[in-house]
Amino acid sequence: KVMPNVAKVPENDGSSSDPTDPSTNCDPLSIAPQISAIDDGSSTLHSFTAGAGASYQFTPTAGLGSVAQMAPVNAEVLGFIHPVYKLSQFLMSSNANVSISGGDVFLYVAGNFTLSGDTTMTIEADSSLTLLIEGNVSLGTGSNIVTEQPGLTSESMRPSLSIYSSNTTNEGVRIYGNSEIYAAVYAPYTEVSVAGSGELFGAVRAKKLS
Repeated sequence: KVMPNVAKVPENDGSSSDPTDPSTNCDPLSIAPQISAIDDGSSTLHSFTAGAGASYQFTPTAGLGSVAQMAPVNAEVLGFIHPVYKLSQFLMSSNANVSISGGDVFLYVAGNFTLSGDTTMTIEADSSLTLLIEGNVSLGTGSNIVTEQPGLTSESMRPSLSIYSSNTTNEGVRIYGNSEIYAAVYAPYTEVSVAGSGELFGAVRAKKLS
């Protein structure tokens, strides 16, 4: 069925690809070197593991809670300098709770970002979380990401949740179980998979969406 009020998406066979044009290039941001450059070796990568009812809070200036305290360091993110938490992995399980508050929070994860087992991540109103992931993203059974203010923040105009992935494996971003998220997802080299009762609202650029 043709919808007369919706413009047709431009077609391109790749013969006229422009690296800076999102309509002809799947990765106009050149995301892999952008993400890998964040880990410049100047600071230690922390391993974040929250389980057994742990509670933690990330703000733009400090990470506080029952898991080890940590602080972000300044790094270039897509052409701008931001305070970034540099992590080797991010794992939530067993009724853990994490809140994002106080403004724009940036997490770089060299390994996997995993939520499972009745966990809840809450992005408070007028705050945002930007994930920069080299490993897999898995939002599994029992996990929830609660966005108090879906859409853009009122000051920085950032999406409440952004996921940038340089992963090149199959199903590098998986939304399973009862996960329901509002997000902008940029994963041009991997599949974004939504299964079970999981739901994704927002925008996606991926190698494949299933």
